[in-house]
Amino acid sequence: MSRIANQVIAACLCICVISALFTACRPEIKGPYRGIANNRTGNVSADIYLVLNETGPVVTGTMYLGSALTGGGNLSGRRDGNEVTFVTHDSLGGRITWTGKVGRRSIEGSYVAEPAGLRAVLGQSNQYGDWSVKR
Repeated sequence: MSRIANQVIAACLCICVISALFTACRPEIKGPYRGIANNRTGNVSADIYLVLNETGPVVTGTMYLGSALTGGGNLSGRRDGNEVTFVTHDSLGGRITWTGKVGRRSIEGSYVAEPAGLRAVLGQSNQYGDWSVKR
């Protein structure tokens, strides 16, 4: 083989090894989680349970919230590296956007709940909070 061919093969092998290492270092988020969500606007907290699925960058799943907060149910969103963003809706159609940083066995971040329908017409403001879950 020529020297150039050997260099091309070596470069391709390096790219494959780096790609494999990156994939192995990225924690999988698929599975169940348990933690707490804190509504800083209303000074209310509730237990949070997540069951997440991940297919490529697409994140889906189900969220269960304790009775002090609303907005559980089906969720959908995306993952970009160690950042995840997904959306749920409350019982009156309000949109809740959850963002978080993925750790090895945890996810933590913040959320914003935007009112919809009559609550939005009456001028209810957004609600802000933080959340943290572990496996």
